[in-house]
Amino acid sequence: MLSKVLSTVDRNIDGYVEDLIDAIRHPSVSATNQGVVEAAEALVEHFRTIGFQARLLKSPGYPAIFAEVDLSVGSGAACGVSGGAGAAHGEARAASAAGADNRAAGATRTVLFYGHNDVQPVEPLDAWEHPPFDARLYGDYIWGRGSVDDKGNFYAAIKAVQAFREAGVTLPLRIKFIIESEEEIGSVHLGWISREYADVIKADTLLAVDGTIFANWRSEMFLGIKGMLSLELIARGPTRDLHSGKAPIIQNPAWRLIWALNTLKGPDGRVLIPGFYDDVAAPTAAELALLEQSAITDDMIKADVGDSPFMAGTSGAGKTGRPMTGLELQKHLFFDPTCNIAGLTSGYQGPGSKTVLPAEARVKLDLRMVPNQDPEKITAALRRHLDAGGFTDIEIARASGMPAGRTSPDSPIVAAALKGLTAAYGKPPVVKPSIEGSGPGYVFSQVMGLPWTWVRLGPPENRMHSPNERHSVRAYTTGIKAVAHILWEYAHTTVD
Repeated sequence: MLSKVLSTVDRNIDGYVEDLIDAIRHPSVSATNQGVVEAAEALVEHFRTIGFQARLLKSPGYPAIFAEVDLSVGSGAACGVSGGAGAAHGEARAASAAGADNRAAGATRTVLFYGHNDVQPVEPLDAWEHPPFDARLYGDYIWGRGSVDDKGNFYAAIKAVQAFREAGVTLPLRIKFIIESEEEIGSVHLGWISREYADVIKADTLLAVDGTIFANWRSEMFLGIKGMLSLELIARGPTRDLHSGKAPIIQNPAWRLIWALNTLKGPDGRVLIPGFYDDVAAPTAAELALLEQSAITDDMIKADVGDSPFMAGTSGAGKTGRPMTGLELQKHLFFDPTCNIAGLTSGYQGPGSKTVLPAEARVKLDLRMVPNQDPEKITAALRRHLDAGGFTDIEIARASGMPAGRTSPDSPIVAAALKGLTAAYGKPPVVKPSIEGSGPGYVFSQVMGLPWTWVRLGPPENRMHSPNERHSVRAYTTGIKAVAHILWEYAHTTVD
């Protein structure tokens, strides 16, 4: 019966593409509060249009979107008409009746999908070839902010569930979606939402969808994700910008901040804050085995970072002077905590020259944490370190913080994702025990208490977080089918 679902995806893909385009046209920039609530309301309405029960989950910040549907009840007609695909979706009415003999005996497990409806800011606007929120299909590409990150990913999950219902094929699963509106600003209230609405979102397992596949059309799934601590350090000087001739007698806050930053990290890349590494959990033997089996190559990593040189490797005697390669490179990338300068500003930044002694200097830091590191402890350690170095005047402004999260490689959803991605992409996925990026894995593991995995469905040529973000119809179609395969495999996996 899965073949009926996959055929339905092929037959109705034009409508699924139009639905994604419509979603992209709703701006939802959480960093600037551009259209976030309106976009959330539009997504609730779309869920309802295709037969889900849906509502907003309010929080102290932006709302999340919740939707659910019972796949053990065949109801193609209930899906209604979606986007511009009225004719195609209308075929589901007949399919529902024809598939009645395939009706499951009732939902025995619940799958919770996670995604995020908010998107990155679009600047620099003049670098876009097409307006970021005037989504269009150009050839095989769907252009627009959020086309991949993350609307194109979680819409693939929505459309996979919709295709089951339109095909009249049932599974003994209840499907739920939790789509947050704050991922791009640190998922600041996802934990609160998960606790406040625990009875609403309760499930047996979670499948997160976000990110992109490799250039060789090999998919990826991962079982861990780093935490994140976002900070801003501020050095203040005179009450206003002064003539730079006053530099011999007035302290420059830019130099003050540079001197402070110089104490945070050594040339070898090691963070110098006392206690920073005290709680770091070393990778387990199972995690290292997964990494060795992943078949990740240096070239695959280079394809992602371009011509950027790798840092020098290490040996028993210290730095080798040669760039890191192979397993050493991957261990540092996926298992090391970081202290990164994301932005640094002070004084005049315009064209030409302006001789000023600035009133203020600021730096934005992101510290990616690994399991057992705590954002509160790291913030306190940084404060103590600055004070001990004589930088009591440097202000720390905290934006957000979330611990790291890991999940077991032995859960049924991991096995289902491995089989489903292999079937959809024609080759086994890259399975990472953890990734270099950050996200709400801690909420999945520690707050929701769910086994989980994370799959990436976007195309390699995606330009996420940059101007000219774009999805491809090929990747979108394959992603929808991949989720259909995963649900099928999970539904037919025996759970002890």
